[in-house]
Amino acid sequence: MAPTPAWRNVPSASLSTALVLVLVAATAPASARTRIEVGDLVVDGQAVRDLRCDLDQGGFFAGAAIVGALAKQHKAIAACAPAGDAARLSFTFSAGKTVDVAVVAAANAPVGECVKRALVQVQADDVGTCSATILTADNDVARKAAAALAPRDQLVDPKKSPAPAPR
Repeated sequence: MAPTPAWRNVPSASLSTALVLVLVAATAPASARTRIEVGDLVVDGQAVRDLRCDLDQGGFFAGAAIVGALAKQHKAIAACAPAGDAARLSFTFSAGKTVDVAVVAAANAPVGECVKRALVQVQADDVGTCSATILTADNDVARKAAAALAPRDQLVDPKKSPAPAPR
């Protein structure tokens, strides 16, 4: 005769309680916030640098989703400086809208204000705050403008950078 499996010796009330606990844990809402940092990403022609967001939720593709939402206003953003430029902005996604949009830095103030007006039109399902350098074109002119607007805490001090390894 085969031995009785160990699980058969557990009272049915314990199994029912365990099953209920597993189901409750699986359906409980996640309260963890998501922080994303993306160095450089282009979605549907819209180039973004130094994207940083604190979102109520997100995952592996949160950065692409954010830039994808911005890309829906790509034509308006590109019209701000067709030859290429960049502006660093902060913004908040709330209730499907982009609110509290502010120009953090722009070499050309009218371009920054134009990009700000375009971002106010962005609709996103995400909830949270972001900052990003938005390029008006995916070209060298815009990339140079974006490099000049890099967040100061990301710039490398040449005195502190490691010396190149000898060959």
